[in-house]
Amino acid sequence: MRFLGIIILVCCLCGCSQPKESLPEEEAYAGAYRLSSDGRVLEKWTNDDSKKIHMRESQNLSRAEEIGIGAFEFHNSLEEIVLSENVKRLGARAFGYCRYLQNVTLPAHLVEIGAGAFERCKMLESVRLPSGLKTIGPAAFEDCTRITTVELPEHLETLGGDAFSGCTSLRKITLPERLEVIGNGAFSGCKSLSSVVIPKGVITIDGWAFGNCENIAEVVIGENVKEIKEYAFYRNLHIEKIVIPNSVQFIGKGAFEACEALRELTIGSGVKVMEDSAFLYTHSLETLTLEAATPQFAPPSLTTMYHIKTIYVPAESVATYRGDSVFG
Repeated sequence: MRFLGIIILVCCLCGCSQPKESLPEEEAYAGAYRLSSDGRVLEKWTNDDSKKIHMRESQNLSRAEEIGIGAFEFHNSLEEIVLSENVKRLGARAFGYCRYLQNVTLPAHLVEIGAGAFERCKMLESVRLPSGLKTIGPAAFEDCTRITTVELPEHLETLGGDAFSGCTSLRKITLPERLEVIGNGAFSGCKSLSSVVIPKGVITIDGWAFGNCENIAEVVIGENVKEIKEYAFYRNLHIEKIVIPNSVQFIGKGAFEACEALRELTIGSGVKVMEDSAFLYTHSLETLTLEAATPQFAPPSLTTMYHIKTIYVPAESVATYRGDSVFG
């Protein structure tokens, strides 16, 4: 009996000396989320206390291909999330209003960021967008007031309205060559932007795209742009020179209204429609260069340009312009 007791004691001591096995990650997240029946969509994160989530360390979560609509919306404890490599889509408002979210790791295979996906994530400072991303939905990053730089990936095809509206700390953006439309209000109210280069792939600059970007001092408009819509560059207070390329056919109402520092303006030969007040309140405008051989737009659009001192037209067209009721 004494030997048996010693054996039992030794076994107990040996058992106590063995390290405890850590719980698998799947158990750590158990009950914290809800997946769709096929496991492809993370429908809802139900644990409001989660601060850091690494989906790649969880077997079930790593199989998810989509973050569902509002899955983390208003999750006020979340500070960091690493999405699994299989995630291809972020649904509308997926992380909207996560006010303490600071770090997001997006997977390489992500192709779509839905409307309002990161709207008003006010602690978010930077997001590395994967190269294969094709769609950024409306208001996807609206009012993310700490984001400072954005490099839009080369395969991006759609940039929704208000995508980065109200990102007041955004200082630099890089637009991809494939992008054809800059959505309505896409960068409106980005008050720290100092320059914008519109690439040659862009055809339409939608209304308010860069409206109220008060500190933009330089705008380069791509050679294939056809439409500059209403208030696209409204109240860009520091722009001194604008060249409208020959490809542009339409300049909308208030497109460059209240560009108070504008001194030199060149309007390309392709402009057929320039709506009223396109250049309203450009009181510093002194020099206007018109590339068209004949006047191409209605007189009312020029009535606000009464501060102009010099107008340049093609040499062979001087007589034509002098015979016009507006320019004569």
